[in-house]
Amino acid sequence: MNTQHASAPAAPLLPSQRLAAFFGRCEALKAKRLSTESADRRMLAATPEVPAETTMPRHVAEALLHLTRCAALLAVLAASMNALAPAAAEAAPPSRAAAAPAVVAQTPAAQMVVSQSTTASLPQSDVIDGTRAITLAAGESVTLIDDVGAVRTIDGPYRGRPVDRRPSRPGTGQAGTVAMLAQVLRLNRDPSVSKLATPWLVNVQRPGPACAQTDRVEFWRATVGEDVRLSIDLGGRRAAAAWPRGSETLRLPAAMFTSGESYKAQLGSEAPVMLVVHLLPPATTSPVDQAVWMAAKGCKSQALTLLDQIR
Repeated sequence: MNTQHASAPAAPLLPSQRLAAFFGRCEALKAKRLSTESADRRMLAATPEVPAETTMPRHVAEALLHLTRCAALLAVLAASMNALAPAAAEAAPPSRAAAAPAVVAQTPAAQMVVSQSTTASLPQSDVIDGTRAITLAAGESVTLIDDVGAVRTIDGPYRGRPVDRRPSRPGTGQAGTVAMLAQVLRLNRDPSVSKLATPWLVNVQRPGPACAQTDRVEFWRATVGEDVRLSIDLGGRRAAAAWPRGSETLRLPAAMFTSGESYKAQLGSEAPVMLVVHLLPPATTSPVDQAVWMAAKGCKSQALTLLDQIR
């Protein structure tokens, strides 16, 4: 019985080998000279793009035939590249764009500003890298605020990375928190900056921006020894309120004011001062966001007072 062994199938050519073979055929066609008009007609008849009845000079026919064959080569080249594209995409490293979200997610927590501190190694207003370990001795404490407004208060003894500590107050994603608060906290080094007892008090004896809560404006005065009247020019009309002796503060409804407008206020017989009143947006509820809002409006001493209360 005759046993026939099937020959092993030829290994498929690599794309580079296929391209080399087609380029060789293309060069052979270009070098070949057609000797007779009948040969021209036979080869042109085999080319669908050129009708057999066409009569043209031989050198034109040769050029057209060469271009036609090379067009087929380009089609094969395109198909080969398409076949290689999926494999190349799988092997390629992740793009920068794909990695971007991870970088953005890590950036806010990495930068932190020192809001409060009892250690000389971490002075107030310093900006640190939260991914680097810090060391606190027993009795030392530091409060850090990151760039999304999350607050971390760490008490010693401690050694570790601040980012690994769970925030005592979550952040709300306010951009630029660290830079803004660092600028405000540096005011603590300025002896000319005065802070009041609570952050929402408006000094009626000092001109400039004044930040108030959503529903009321609470004025403060330094002298409380006598009864006085507070007069406020409300854009063409004048309002007055009695301020009794011994009282440091006087509350007026926020409805009397328009946020961002300037008002002339006069306490008794003192010289009038110009105040720019800013009313807190109702949606700004986080103390850190409120401090950032105050700083942005120019109420930096009020922001500093508020930051002293955040832990």
